[in-house]
Amino acid sequence: MTRKQCSTCPWKVGASVHAIPGYERAKHEDLAHTIARPGHLPDLTAPVRMMACHYSKEGTELPCVGWVVHQLGAGQNIALRILAARTPEHFDVRTVGPQRECFEETFFDARKGGG
Repeated sequence: MTRKQCSTCPWKVGASVHAIPGYERAKHEDLAHTIARPGHLPDLTAPVRMMACHYSKEGTELPCVGWVVHQLGAGQNIALRILAARTPEHFDVRTVGPQRECFEETFFDARKGGG
């Protein structure tokens, strides 16, 4: 079953991080470790670090749809690509509308016109 992107997803252009329930900038900043670094080959035996959907329940987190699409595409996340090939049912996702191009843009606050 295809999982659709949340209306408050920080990867979605026009969404504001302040619409995320319980949003904390420090936790958001800590998610930088989930973004693949160009040219870096991760330890493929280690668990894949992911940005979880903010509507997931603790202990049964689902990956953020916007993050998945970015990391499987422009993000070039090799470890995630391997995981998606092994368990494609978890990666049947669909974004809604234009998406932000990089992690730094996910801090944008649409209400204030800036990050």
